[in-house]
Amino acid sequence: MEMNVQTIYQPHPLTAQGRQNLGVLWEEGRTLREHLIAAGIDLHREVVIFHNSRLLTVSEWDIVCPVPGDLINVEATVSGGDDG
Repeated sequence: MEMNVQTIYQPHPLTAQGRQNLGVLWEEGRTLREHLIAAGIDLHREVVIFHNSRLLTVSEWDIVCPVPGDLINVEATVSGGDDG
């Protein structure tokens, strides 16, 4: 039986445009960063990541290992801008 980790990716920071609900195959011991790369999510973009509703720090991306039943939310953030 395949086991997935529910992963929601919202690539647009202000709208639901492009929102994807991904059922990513679970792999034991795979870190959150590895999980998201396997899902095809570009982590070079500015994003915030929630693991079961808890906001993660970037350093936690290489420590947390999601398991089936977890919910991962990846949301693009607004960045840049020039005040000058």
